Amino acid sequence: VDSTVIGHLPYAHQLGAVAVGASLYTFLAWAMGFLRMGSTGFAAQAAGRGDGAALRQILLQGLLLAMGLAILLGALGVPLSGVALHFMQPSAELD
Repeated sequence: VDSTVIGHLPYAHQLGAVAVGASLYTFLAWAMGFLRMGSTGFAAQAAGRGDGAALRQILLQGLLLAMGLAILLGALGVPLSGVALHFMQPSAELD
């Protein structure tokens, strides 16, 4: 959707900026995959035991960890965006 909308703008560097942003977002979403995979195993074990209290605890712990990581990444996003752009090496027009 982003490429479709931005593709109608007059400059190619605008589409490049969207591609760089999408790449950073995809990397962060992939990097947080451990949270989903780890919670699934523990939840499956608790569900197999029929332990509703453990399921609620796993859900709460997962949500708190996700919220904490979201706050941390949000706070560090602006200062670390320069480092991420340095490693991605976009063209000078995107700086």
